[in-house]
Amino acid sequence: MSAYQHILLAIDLNEDCEQVLLRALDLQQRYDCQLSIFHVVEPIPVEAGSETVVPPSLYLEQEYVEQAEQKLRELTVRHGLPEQRCQVRLGHTKHEILRRAEELPADLIVVGSHGRHGLALLLGSTANAILHARRAMS
Repeated sequence: MSAYQHILLAIDLNEDCEQVLLRALDLQQRYDCQLSIFHVVEPIPVEAGSETVVPPSLYLEQEYVEQAEQKLRELTVRHGLPEQRCQVRLGHTKHEILRRAEELPADLIVVGSHGRHGLALLLGSTANAILHARRAMS
């Protein structure tokens, strides 16, 4: 039995995301397990007391989700990955990643670092929040 059965790659779709994807693909092959790719679009804050009935951010958020879906689709095609293993959601990053990990269920979550340096390179704020939340759930 493999050390990992299902890897969840939480990807931010920036310029360096392919490096993180390649690492996740390496882990998938090494452990002969499933890989799911996931991206979260953060909601746009809306000012309290706005007089508009439908905040303009709803349209922007949907546009951001569609753009992310297109980028993710291009990435999966380039690497020959099944589209049904990829998903984009609107929500708060940490909560949505943890929710998706539970749904799959994933026993390893891979998260990129946004190209930071030093300790942040090893463990960015999102990765740190996910790590502490997973420990609390265990």
